[in-house]
Amino acid sequence: PEDLLAFLVEVEGRLGGKRVLLRYQMLDWFDRKNGVSAMARTTAYPCTSTALLVGQKRVPWKGVVTPEKIGQDPRLFAFILSRLRARGLRLTIQMRNLGS
Repeated sequence: PEDLLAFLVEVEGRLGGKRVLLRYQMLDWFDRKNGVSAMARTTAYPCTSTALLVGQKRVPWKGVVTPEKIGQDPRLFAFILSRLRARGLRLTIQMRNLGS
């Protein structure tokens, strides 16, 4: 069935000694041309991108590595985002300063 996926994640914390709010947003639809659901696009594409990183020996850790850990490495995260963009998925990232 055709689907729609929407998510919003907000994280509040400290960056460089200042309080910030990070907001991640994504909205995706069923891909009619390729017959791929939004749920498959937003789960399988990051998974296959991570598998490529492992296969290329670009993941520096051994054993079980959580997606959150990979997302903390700017180079690995940029690689995954670039592959998502190449498939038409757009993740919006906003940062707002909340003061000290």
